[in-house]
Amino acid sequence: MQSKIVDAIVRESVESLFGTQGVALTPAQSSGTFKVVAVVGFAGARVRGSLGLGATGISEDLVGADDIEDWISEMANQLLGRIGNRFAARGVEVELAVPMVLRGVELRVEHSSVLLTYPFRTNDGELCAWIDVRPFERLELAEHEAMPVSEGDVCLF
Repeated sequence: MQSKIVDAIVRESVESLFGTQGVALTPAQSSGTFKVVAVVGFAGARVRGSLGLGATGISEDLVGADDIEDWISEMANQLLGRIGNRFAARGVEVELAVPMVLRGVELRVEHSSVLLTYPFRTNDGELCAWIDVRPFERLELAEHEAMPVSEGDVCLF
């Protein structure tokens, strides 16, 4: 799978999702440690993997006093939904698992050849998304997407 296309898909998805939440993001070189993270798996006929999201210092105005776990879980779910839409528009469909929240850990995310990371600074702290995409075979993504539906639109089946 072309990591350049995946990189562009994930980066744009992170920035657009958090932009809709009013969270200004500045790209960072690395991230600190996170005590609460959400992880969501995904799989399809041609690919499998997982997406993670960690954040620190999120404003209580945005999240609520005791709702960080719900918020981070929902943001990871929405983020992977956006990424999945962009994959589908390029011919690779995936189904999402239920997000899982890990708390009380100290997780530091490090970039590797398999794990793509996206660290950002916010006005209140840090945010980092990461994705591990594992194709079952050589997988090519189309260069241009054909998005049939925009995020936030309602689709009735």
